[in-house]
Amino acid sequence: MNKSILSLTLMLLVSVATSAGAQFKKPPGLPGSELFFTMKGKMPFALDRWYPGIVAALLLTDDQKLDLQKARQEIADNSDLRATGQKLKQNPDASKEERAAYQKQYEEAREKLRQAVAEILTPQQKALVGRIQNAAEEAQQAAVQTLQPVMAQAKGDEAKTTQLRQTLQETIKTELAQRLEVILTTEQKSAVQAAAIAQAEREEKGALLKNK
Repeated sequence: MNKSILSLTLMLLVSVATSAGAQFKKPPGLPGSELFFTMKGKMPFALDRWYPGIVAALLLTDDQKLDLQKARQEIADNSDLRATGQKLKQNPDASKEERAAYQKQYEEAREKLRQAVAEILTPQQKALVGRIQNAAEEAQQAAVQTLQPVMAQAKGDEAKTTQLRQTLQETIKTELAQRLEVILTTEQKSAVQAAAIAQAEREEKGALLKNK
């Protein structure tokens, strides 16, 4: 084969391979834990603040991560809903009717997202979410009960109250860790540990950029 033709053929092959490779996007990372877990009033809660990497315990597939990302973008990150909320936040004279209408839209979107997430997860994953949710609630209740006497004594003392809040958070984390040690399998624990390391690295990098 003529050298010039061979070179052209190789260039075309490389070009096709590069174009094909570009179509395969890197799968999204782990979704936020607030997609799965709630706290008081059933409000979304970032449980990974108490237990970093916890979402990794669900062992989500790349397809599930992508589907969850799409659902969140289409529902929770809806630009119209966000714009309405921002407008109300900046308008102290907004009427009760306007605020009530927005609240209704927000709650409907949250419920729609909850249903979408439930459809994406497998029965086993949904069951694990429930067990982790129960463990988090039990951990919080146990921590509050343990510190209840001290909390009463700290009432009115701002310094003690601030310190007590920190102690409460640490106690909750300890209580939760003890419960999850029983709930999670070895594979799930390994996944969570790897995700926790990655989360810490991201937070450290973010802090460095913020301080520059």
